[in-house]
Amino acid sequence: MALTSTQLRALLDPDEPNYSTMATLLAPDDLPGLTELVNGPDPMLASKAAYAMTLIPDASTIAAGLRVPKAYGDYLMLEILRKSGGVALSVTDDEIMDALQHWARVEGIFAAPEGAASLAAYRKLRSNGYFSSDDRVVLFNTGTALKYLDVIQAYNKKQAPRDLPAARAIGGIIGPY
Repeated sequence: MALTSTQLRALLDPDEPNYSTMATLLAPDDLPGLTELVNGPDPMLASKAAYAMTLIPDASTIAAGLRVPKAYGDYLMLEILRKSGGVALSVTDDEIMDALQHWARVEGIFAAPEGAASLAAYRKLRSNGYFSSDDRVVLFNTGTALKYLDVIQAYNKKQAPRDLPAARAIGGIIGPY
């Protein structure tokens, strides 16, 4: 049974939450409540909720590099978020795949899902006014989707079939067309 929003807030509110205890209490059913907190207005609570999500057993995402039960340097990341007034947020696998496909189609970048997650997060932050049109933002992609061909293929099979363009018979000519 999922913890209530009040229970999740009580676990996360202290300056130094007891993450060991939290790890024994959290379950996959708690993801929607934690996601709500991650996307909420309190950046400190959001960063703690984002970290708490990593403690949930059997968590799943297409971005394997983000599915880390205990991130190395997690305390450093939380400290940087705290000191910089930064924000943590979640993105769905659908948002990641949309960003991955956008980068491939528009920019020619075949980004790993972890890198595409940065574009999906940017889109959310840009749409809610966190960034202005004058802000300079750098997105990092440190991997390639070539390592994820099986994941991408499986994801695309779950999606509705698309109308593919008619095949072109170009008679062996190689070049731009």
